[in-house]
Amino acid sequence: MRRSAAYAATGLLVRSALLTGLMRRPPRRPDEAILGGLIGRIALTSTLITVMALGAALWTHERGGPWQSVLFAVLGLAQLGVALALRARGGGHRNWGLDLAVALSLALQLGALWLPPLRDLLGTEPLTLPQLAGCLAVAAVPGLVTFVTTRFRRGS
Repeated sequence: MRRSAAYAATGLLVRSALLTGLMRRPPRRPDEAILGGLIGRIALTSTLITVMALGAALWTHERGGPWQSVLFAVLGLAQLGVALALRARGGGHRNWGLDLAVALSLALQLGALWLPPLRDLLGTEPLTLPQLAGCLAVAAVPGLVTFVTTRFRRGS
């Protein structure tokens, strides 16, 4: 890696750490678990994603629709929603890198549903716009719950 690129990467890391207040936080207690109080939130979020994705897939399967594509779409969209919800901040600070990663992931996921070469590779079927809108509505639930509980926990 060139020296200028290394300096730029270091600057981005330092800037990100300063924005989140990471360097001002006190150290963790030595006897504190690595995940600390995260286990409950991880369990809640993963359970919500699982229930919503399987529920949508089973509902679609009962109606003879492309349940595997619905499962694929809801799983991916829900994870992207949770990523955005966990990093949502007030005060005008924006994580453009995360936004770009989510946009690229969304484009690739839609490509896997609508582009024939990717559909053949992954074994998906195209979803209609109403089906995709339904997937988006169902997939939004874990992200919304994460956003609300995170805001409530932070007290803002």
